[in-house]
Amino acid sequence: MLLATACQLSAGPALAQNAAPPALAQLALCADAAVGTEGWQLVDDRDFEFRLPPAYTEQESQQLDSHARRFATPDFQRILGLDYGHFSSTLDELRAAPEFAECRAEIGGHWARVVTARVADGGYTAAATWRDLRPDVHLTVGGRASDRQGQRELEAALRTVRFKAR
Repeated sequence: MLLATACQLSAGPALAQNAAPPALAQLALCADAAVGTEGWQLVDDRDFEFRLPPAYTEQESQQLDSHARRFATPDFQRILGLDYGHFSSTLDELRAAPEFAECRAEIGGHWARVVTARVADGGYTAAATWRDLRPDVHLTVGGRASDRQGQRELEAALRTVRFKAR
């Protein structure tokens, strides 16, 4: 039996007052993530912030054409990364993955496309992308986990993203 993920359809009305952009309007609303985030650490970035479980620590990451960061648990069974810039992923590369699901959610005051899937090594992924936060500037946050509980944890972390006023 498959466990519930945030990409299952929500039967309720839209919670957001803002209309979703046309590119997301055809996607169903995401269900709420079922993992509590109390006690999680705050990760503060220049234009946004989010929360991660205390076991995650920041890892060295390559900065190519955008702002990137990477976090992992000590055993690397759960990894989360972010890419903020012009070439941030649309997550379309996950469409062919097993158990692919997508939905939309208003997170941090902006609409996001949320995706879950299985990955080639048998693990699980969860990611969200916010497009055009500023002209041609996007944020994609996502990661992989070795189990479904880790996937749900990643989904919960995605839901904690908050954008700072500019």
